[in-house]
Amino acid sequence: MDSSSPFDSIIFDLDDTLYSAKTGIGQSLKKNIDDFLVEKCGFPVSKASALRVELFKTYGSSLAGLRVIILFLALILN
Repeated sequence: MDSSSPFDSIIFDLDDTLYSAKTGIGQSLKKNIDDFLVEKCGFPVSKASALRVELFKTYGSSLAGLRVIILFLALILN
């Protein structure tokens, strides 16, 4: 284990199995994804939530959807 890390493990609970939805973890995750889409990818704030949902529905996760978009852009721009 790297002694510079304060963690020895990380647990992901993306479907509210370990923690109740009432904790707000899911809402925080959605906000973080929306913020990433706006701040890092340049999407308008007004479109971020709808894009996150559409990517999730289409590709199974927002990250998977962003990977497809990046790959598509790389193919058409080269």
